[in-house]
Amino acid sequence: MRILVVEDESRLASFMQQGLTQAGHVADIAATGPEGLERAATTPYDAILLDLMLPGQSGLDVLRNLREFGINTPVLIVSALTDSKHVVGGLEAGAVD
Repeated sequence: MRILVVEDESRLASFMQQGLTQAGHVADIAATGPEGLERAATTPYDAILLDLMLPGQSGLDVLRNLREFGINTPVLIVSALTDSKHVVGGLEAGAVD
């Protein structure tokens, strides 16, 4: 699988990339909302791991834009924000988890 990790904390992004690579996947990293949106719009991914708190554009806005562009790649929200407002917002925007 080819997976996009959209995470601005470089150590966490590298940790996720390393784990995915060890599991046999190809993992690309985007460190900002606009970079994540650009990569997801121009490269076919099997899944996207998306942080909510990103520089340049929030993860929820990235997800909404992807869905508006007709990109239906499964998105998993990976975030420290766990309150119901953010969980529901992510699911309503099109995240699968």
